[in-house]
Amino acid sequence: MNYEVVYNVFGVAVFLFIAYKVFKSQVSSKVQTKDEKRKEIVDGYKKQLKDALEPLKDDKNKRILKKQQLLKVFTEELSRNIFFDADENKEIISELSMM
Repeated sequence: MNYEVVYNVFGVAVFLFIAYKVFKSQVSSKVQTKDEKRKEIVDGYKKQLKDALEPLKDDKNKRILKKQQLLKVFTEELSRNIFFDADENKEIISELSMM
């Protein structure tokens, strides 16, 4: 057999194997809706705030300073986020400040 034929057969076999694997794979990616993503972001902020403030429950001044720092960070992140507008940012920050 000629080497070109062997290379062609090998190339076709590799291509068919890769095509089989690609089409057989079941990619199940869950696409989140805009509301689900927004809720996930807000819940993440709440959890982060709670986790940061819990060790400081005895010292009120340190707790207030830490909360202010985190709220500033959250405000900056929300202002760059495409899922929220300015009014929603204010609502979320006021909600977080009440925690």
